[in-house]
Amino acid sequence: MGLARAVAQVRVGRPLERRALWSWRALIWGVGLVPMLVTPFYPRSFDSLSYIAALQEGLGVAGLVGRAATAFQVLLGVALVAYWGLLRRRRPMPSSLLWGVVALAVGPTLSTFWGISPQVSLGHLAAPLLLASTLFIPPVRMEWFVKEVKKLLFLYVVASLMAAVVVPKWALENPYVLGYIPGFQVRLHGVTVHANHTAPFAWLLLLLEVAFPNRVRLLRFSILALSLLVLLLTQSKTMWALTALSIALLGFNFIWGQPLPKRVVGLLLFAGIGLMPATFLVLFPDVLDPLQRIVESRSEDLTSLTGRTAIWQTVLSIVEENPWFGYGPHLWDPEMALQYASWLGWTPAQSHNQYIQSLGEGGWIGLGGFILYGLILSINAFHARRVALGLPFVLVLAWFIRGFTESWYRKATIDGNLFIHMVIFALVVLAVRELRRGQSG
Repeated sequence: MGLARAVAQVRVGRPLERRALWSWRALIWGVGLVPMLVTPFYPRSFDSLSYIAALQEGLGVAGLVGRAATAFQVLLGVALVAYWGLLRRRRPMPSSLLWGVVALAVGPTLSTFWGISPQVSLGHLAAPLLLASTLFIPPVRMEWFVKEVKKLLFLYVVASLMAAVVVPKWALENPYVLGYIPGFQVRLHGVTVHANHTAPFAWLLLLLEVAFPNRVRLLRFSILALSLLVLLLTQSKTMWALTALSIALLGFNFIWGQPLPKRVVGLLLFAGIGLMPATFLVLFPDVLDPLQRIVESRSEDLTSLTGRTAIWQTVLSIVEENPWFGYGPHLWDPEMALQYASWLGWTPAQSHNQYIQSLGEGGWIGLGGFILYGLILSINAFHARRVALGLPFVLVLAWFIRGFTESWYRKATIDGNLFIHMVIFALVVLAVRELRRGQSG
């Protein structure tokens, strides 16, 4: 009887495992391919004349494609939650993260009814539904999940570089006058809507390769080299800083996990490597002269964070009219962007600060919900800090730091932020489950 029961469990388990794998694949590839497939329909923001004309026309075909992509992602989230949560009656794990997802959605949901400009936003439903689905789908090994995600990220890195060669006028901004590489005035936008959205794909691929290195050395080197190249060419200053911080934290976690003698030697080497740039600059100060001239010529851009402070002031003044519920989930939609274009001098699609974006969309309730979500996610990631060199916690920390210059949770679902956000969330979920499984075993 015992053998028969074991055989029956295996037979039931295999179809369940296959369905789980296909559900994870649907999430990774279904959500991950959206930016690449949608971007060709959208005008490039660095071509200001065509971009403003497209906004005035309501984005035309691009708008229809974007809405269809958003609807697809919402339906995918609904289908996965309904199947695993309702039909299979699986409990969300860890359950605290489900409450975090609810907190994230509260602000935009309430401002749909009581905001200054109350409108329904389908895009704000996509992230909570997709994040929630990762809590219901049966877990897979982190190695399998990371391998699948790396395939897609590598596709973005290679495709962006190929686009720069095949269609340079579309993939490259030339000249790019706001860069900080002396003598190099080219910016790679690649196969997403903007360079600031292409850079996170390369950043995430780089960190996943560091924490989960490929067994084939040539492929490992290729992934690291191409990721760094794309990061450099996108000229995304925030992502440069976050890459340095992330690598440093992963390195520190690796050293801290070693036995005491190796830990001491590792920390000394770590400190030495950190002092090397400073020592080099002290010995050869003239190296910084070209960069110093660039910085001096961009003093106005630096003090305004390339126009971000004006956007923040605008949002804060709007929120004063409705402090609890804010403007509504359609903050900085094309109509609003065109309305403020003459005063700002450009047409922002977001607040370029997630905290101000959440405040603007949902008022103090929206900002409070976002912060609560961040705390719950950070606490869970911190508990799993010993998994994969602490990668889940490092990613969460870096992603919320990025929130000070970019808005990655808003109604737009086609720029890549939703996918990166979902992958980071899923890694925390899988890490916590793996940790609990190890403790129970």
